Amino acid sequence: MCFMPFLHLVKKVCMNQNNVLNKLIAAVTGLLMCTLTACGNDIDQTVTETETSLIETSNRFVLETEMVLLTPEATTPMEDPEIKEAYEMQLSINGKIFSVTLEDNDTVQALYNLLPLTLEMSELNGNEKYFYLDTSLPCTPERVRNIYAGDIMLYGDSCIVLFYDSFSTPYSYTRIGHIEDASELLDALGDNSATVIFSIVQ
Repeated sequence: MCFMPFLHLVKKVCMNQNNVLNKLIAAVTGLLMCTLTACGNDIDQTVTETETSLIETSNRFVLETEMVLLTPEATTPMEDPEIKEAYEMQLSINGKIFSVTLEDNDTVQALYNLLPLTLEMSELNGNEKYFYLDTSLPCTPERVRNIYAGDIMLYGDSCIVLFYDSFSTPYSYTRIGHIEDASELLDALGDNSATVIFSIVQ
């Protein structure tokens, strides 16, 4: 491209001079064209080499990216900030520890935030102990129909009920959880009021 003005000048001169001069200029022009051709070949070669280098670099990048994506660290899912905390609670009654399987609801979350709690639970009907909290908890009562020994429920929005016998009921409760092994629950609670400690599993 840098020789184009010069070639234009040569062409102009050729049109205005005699044949001898024209032949001389034509020879020079041919030489320049050969030089341009060689130069063009060099440019084409340079472009080709550049393209090849870019392709090789791109291929290496793709390969390295695939290797990173396949590593265990890269395939480990990120922690979701919306995943709820796993709640674990236990009851302590007269020195005996009872593990509790909790429901996944707002009542459990609110109760969990109050722990630890030491409740003096009153006796009722020969099948349950209950205690009224000073604060209300979220509730979604439902007709549970059947109650089983070890059930822990919320009556209304503030009464914690611990059942130590199984029976059917027409009342509505919000489920809190269930003692995993209630075989010794009745002996631990006794016939009268009982002190029950609700705590977080450490």
